[in-house]
Amino acid sequence: MTMWRQWLDRATNRDSDREIARKTRLAHTTIGRWRNAGTAPAEGVIAIARAYGADPIEGLIFAGLLTEADLLNGGLRNAVRHAPTAYLTEELHERVTTGRVHGGFEELRRMFRARA
Repeated sequence: MTMWRQWLDRATNRDSDREIARKTRLAHTTIGRWRNAGTAPAEGVIAIARAYGADPIEGLIFAGLLTEADLLNGGLRNAVRHAPTAYLTEELHERVTTGRVHGGFEELRRMFRARA
């Protein structure tokens, strides 16, 4: 099973193509075609993510539409650079108090290697 299909199943709680289509207002045949192809266009990934409250960035990665370089060199660093200080402080406080540690860039690199 492709990483895209795994993401699709996880993001949609294994809903049927018809149910995904109903929630996204797309044709169920389109969902099925994307499932079988192992990818979807960016608009489709985002529509699914929005309909299910899933992470669209992860979906775009697993659909093969974002590369590691896209994420690491552009989007992620830029997002951190422009994030409000209050948000960064809150996130740091949560990590320190809960002991939850993210793998940072290396964790993201493993995600891309797993997809390949």
